[in-house]
Amino acid sequence: MLLRILKVLTEDFDRLNKCENALQNPSRLSIKSRNERIAEKIAPIMGISEDEAYKKIREVSQMRGKHLHELENNWNELEASEKFLQKTIENYLKKSF
Repeated sequence: MLLRILKVLTEDFDRLNKCENALQNPSRLSIKSRNERIAEKIAPIMGISEDEAYKKIREVSQMRGKHLHELENNWNELEASEKFLQKTIENYLKKSF
């Protein structure tokens, strides 16, 4: 099967480019999980360790997954909370940069 794929890629330059781009994208075949990559980036911004950032991100992800269907009935409250968090982040970024 791999030989067949290689044959197709060598004959179709467009597919070869798409495959090459996909393999170069660190999000596609990453060794680290998405949450680990996020933690790595935000830990220095937040002044916490990568482990602590990962733990917090993981908790948020789990809570979101656990309560996603329950939250569908509370969109007004969610929108208000989201707007508050967005403003907080915007203000933080304005003051930091």
